[in-house]
Amino acid sequence: MSRIPYLVFVLFLAVTVFLFATSPCSPSVHHANAATSITLAWDPNSEPDLAGYKLYYGTANGAYGFAIDVGNQTSYTISGFLEGVDYKFAVTAYNVYGLESAFSDEASYPGPPFVTIPLSAGLNLISLPLQLFNPSISALTEQLSPCLFQVLAYTRDAEGYDTWLYYDPSMPEQTTLSTMDAGKGYWVDMACPGEMTVVGNRTTNPIALIPGLNLVGYNSLTPLPVSEALASIANKYTFVWGYKDDQWTFYDPADQTGSTLQVLTPGSGYWIEVLEDTIWTLPSVVTVSLTAGLNLISLPLEPLNSSISALTEQLSPCLIEVDAYTQDSEGNDSWLFYDPSQLDQSTLSTMESGKGYWVDMACPGEMSVVGNRTTNPITLVPGLNLVGYSSLTPLPVSQALSSIANQYNFVWGYKDDEWIYYDPADGTGSTLQVLTPGSGYWIEAIEETVWTLP
Repeated sequence: MSRIPYLVFVLFLAVTVFLFATSPCSPSVHHANAATSITLAWDPNSEPDLAGYKLYYGTANGAYGFAIDVGNQTSYTISGFLEGVDYKFAVTAYNVYGLESAFSDEASYPGPPFVTIPLSAGLNLISLPLQLFNPSISALTEQLSPCLFQVLAYTRDAEGYDTWLYYDPSMPEQTTLSTMDAGKGYWVDMACPGEMTVVGNRTTNPIALIPGLNLVGYNSLTPLPVSEALASIANKYTFVWGYKDDQWTFYDPADQTGSTLQVLTPGSGYWIEVLEDTIWTLPSVVTVSLTAGLNLISLPLEPLNSSISALTEQLSPCLIEVDAYTQDSEGNDSWLFYDPSQLDQSTLSTMESGKGYWVDMACPGEMSVVGNRTTNPITLVPGLNLVGYSSLTPLPVSQALSSIANQYNFVWGYKDDEWIYYDPADGTGSTLQVLTPGSGYWIEAIEETVWTLP
């Protein structure tokens, strides 16, 4: 049976396989290059019936979605991971009888993040942008001793009844607040300045809001303009208040330019006044890296603001031009372009998920995309199609294109000034093996078809 392989980040740990499938230990993960590749490794099993290993990965704990049979080798490199996205990995072992072990312990990239929240003397309105490993308020606030006076939390139910809970380290027996959680806001009263470092997992859990005032946390590690951060509840809230340096700030969606609160920041808490029961879901943020010269890219999210001038403003002064290609079912093709130096002549005004784009750069740059994950299918016409890869997870080409198997001839990519290709008739001899988030591709389709990602 197969014992569980052990995955870790850098260290090589033991894996054992028996006749029946038990799980290996956890893989070691080495980050080779930012936003490009991750190498996982594990110690070999010594049992004679060992046949190989399978590497599972995805963006959710325990629900990986994607698997690669790596054969009987003890390391594997996957390319195309994005900064700002958490990835989870596990390994199983299988034997010559086809029996597969349970999952190994889970490994993560980039690993559990931590955030340090500065607190000033007096009142601070804070939140915890991570789901904590240890939510005990006494453990969390121990690092604030002897400056901490009190922590206050506010709750309000659907009937409008509100409650204040508190934690006072000098009166632990009378304290009514025992934990601190992501998604909630807290008042922290300090006698002197301090810092609170929190360690945990990123969370995208939605936050339920009820009519009236809600004291909430900001569940992101990326600052966002208020209108973008609250895009999922647009027209359902009337005001947002923050508090910093002994001053109230506010955001009024009816008077954005006159508002004193413009950006929601990690570690801060906020009061949100909503009109009705609603669910606040934060958008995702990913960064697409570009080199000097030509880049074939795509947007792995559906951007909240698809304006090409807004999306590419952050690439100034390096951006030379963006080009897009379309072809209809009759075979009529056209090129659209955006040139920031010739706005009046530009024919490309938006960038969307599911499409590929050529981006010509005078110098390297990065483009942060704020938006929502999408699984929208992509329609392909006979001949060449310039498409985007609408996923945050790298996948082997054959797996990514499984819904259009036998309906395409070739796939081309372009990276580091070189063409790479995938030929389904010669998968092992192809130079393109994995579709990666943020990259664009040419797909030559045999007939009109619809590509749906797994």
